[in-house]
Amino acid sequence: MDKIEVQFKKIVEWAKIPEYETKHAAGCDISVAIQEETVLYPREVKSFSTGFAIKIPEGYEAQIRSRAGMARKGLVVANAPGTIDSEHTV
Repeated sequence: MDKIEVQFKKIVEWAKIPEYETKHAAGCDISVAIQEETVLYPREVKSFSTGFAIKIPEGYEAQIRSRAGMARKGLVVANAPGTIDSEHTV
């Protein structure tokens, strides 16, 4: 399988750029870019920044999904899977 190049650019210095955690991982984990502790209350909806921008090659997409462990605790991506295509710009 050919490799594709996905480019990331930090918007804030404390952002974590996604990486594959293992050799056979299907995707990368992303983190929110916050500096202070945040509390989420039941049924509360909040929006968080990843602190980075992504450039995806034409014809490809990235998807944002809830992790199973977090979803079991009720923390989910509201529009999952969220699609980011190559035409999406910040």
